[in-house]
Amino acid sequence: MVIAVCTKNEAEYRAIADAVMSYPEREQYVMVPQWFPSVTEYRNIQLKYPFAITIFAFDDIENQELSILVHRTSEGSQIVWIGEDERFGVASYRVRAANFVMKPAAEKAIWVSLDRCIRRLKEEHAIGSFDFDYVNMNIGG
Repeated sequence: MVIAVCTKNEAEYRAIADAVMSYPEREQYVMVPQWFPSVTEYRNIQLKYPFAITIFAFDDIENQELSILVHRTSEGSQIVWIGEDERFGVASYRVRAANFVMKPAAEKAIWVSLDRCIRRLKEEHAIGSFDFDYVNMNIGG
């Protein structure tokens, strides 16, 4: 399963991707992080090929706008919101975010978030419904 990681900061992406790649349950689900440094790029792909799990680490306003988009267009998609302002924690749960984590996100916090996402996907019997031909997504092209 492809995990969308949305952040403009390459170092932040690497830290989140490392946490995804070291997630203890990763092998069971074959998780592959994919970086989206642009709001527009993520939006365009998400509308065509919804992700099972998206980790938003843009600024909180962009996280909120994209979370609403995901919630409205792909109800089963799971969201992890990594933010800078804890006041957005309430907003994140209104759009069914699995977890809200303050920046910088620790590896264990990402693991807890992924656990919640996986549990929700299982409960909704959606764990395999997001499989798609990722190779033909044409990201960046």
